[in-house]
Amino acid sequence: MSAPRTRPSPRKLAADRRRRRDRIVRVLDRLGERYDHPRWSEPRLDPVSELVLTILSQNTSDTNSARAFALLRSAYPDWDAVLAAPTGQVADVIRPGGLANIKSGRIQRVLAGVRNAQCFTP
Repeated sequence: MSAPRTRPSPRKLAADRRRRRDRIVRVLDRLGERYDHPRWSEPRLDPVSELVLTILSQNTSDTNSARAFALLRSAYPDWDAVLAAPTGQVADVIRPGGLANIKSGRIQRVLAGVRNAQCFTP
């Protein structure tokens, strides 16, 4: 039988985390020197909007997902209205983005989850 494994001390765990973090920083710096550091090309959205846009972007082009997102935002004044709308109506609005019947329900489930988590009001 082998000896029971002992858990590393908190000090050792912290030192390991620092070493990993330092290594990640060095790798990112080297990648940035070689390939340039990435820059966001446009302003970012609020977190819920980013989440909805991510769902809309699945299995479609950026152009189509952006179009569907713009249609969704123009059809409903806020995320509460999207959540309250019939799923079929949301699907009709986002249809240009593709897979509307799947994505509409998914968007509403995610919005309900965000609301139930009480992170912030959608």
